[in-house]
Amino acid sequence: MLSDTIEIMNRMMALASRLFPWLMGFYIILMFAFTLSGADDLSYYDDEMIHLAKIQLFLDHGYYALSGGENAADELLGTRGHLYAYGPLFTLSAHLVNVVVGIETWGIIGYSDASFVVRHIMVSVFSFVGVIAAGWAIAIVTKSLRWGLATSSVLVSIPLWTGSAMFNLKDTPAATGFTLLTAGCIALTLPADRLTRGMRAAGWLTTFAGSLLIWGVRPGLWPALVLTFLAMLLIRARINNFSQWKKVFTEMVFPASAVIASYVAMMAIYPKIFLDPLRFVYRSFSETSTFNHDTMVLTNGVALGVP
Repeated sequence: MLSDTIEIMNRMMALASRLFPWLMGFYIILMFAFTLSGADDLSYYDDEMIHLAKIQLFLDHGYYALSGGENAADELLGTRGHLYAYGPLFTLSAHLVNVVVGIETWGIIGYSDASFVVRHIMVSVFSFVGVIAAGWAIAIVTKSLRWGLATSSVLVSIPLWTGSAMFNLKDTPAATGFTLLTAGCIALTLPADRLTRGMRAAGWLTTFAGSLLIWGVRPGLWPALVLTFLAMLLIRARINNFSQWKKVFTEMVFPASAVIASYVAMMAIYPKIFLDPLRFVYRSFSETSTFNHDTMVLTNGVALGVP
């Protein structure tokens, strides 16, 4: 009797093991559909309106900031609103999609319900890219698709992540960027016997895309990029038993080229601040680290000011 029970349990465990990847994949897709439904239902918030004003100024004058006014000749008198703390990449991409689907006209930001829905769906799509990148990174490290799917499943189960994925146009794309960067750097730090041509190409592309999102959405996150490359350097040095330093630094050229290419791309997209790298590096970090958060937060039914 006991042996029969054990046999049944073993079969059930074997079945569960076979079904696990499919169940996790279905759950991830289900959560993405849930996120999209929320993106369609949510209304608009103050930060979103601020960033729409910023992208309009960017399209008009090339500055992702709030306008200090224009003179009679339509010349910009000044900017305000943390010029170096945020970048236009996501809102510009959302505007492009709105133009492609016929909701907006190029150069004119729309405030219709349809425009907001497209922007929110774009946030959800970016979040899903981050979910896939997180799962891919863990799958590389563990050599297990199951652990990768489990990681993605856990991420979409975090309320803060999935909730922000419905509307947060300034934090979710940046988080996805850092996740892509991390996944790409993991791929490019694999030992030589695992670093295939396809893995090198995927690692370069994800490192480029992740860096581009960091520069283009939250530029002040560049210290995280530096720390990521420092970790890569130490891992590479460990693989080479802390010898052959010339080889170690040579191996870093390929991933570094992805970051350099992403910065060059931002020079073309946002020349007003990216053409001066030294000023950009200092100002983006200083504005981000001293950012004055003075909005109200609803806490236990009471609106509280944040110092």
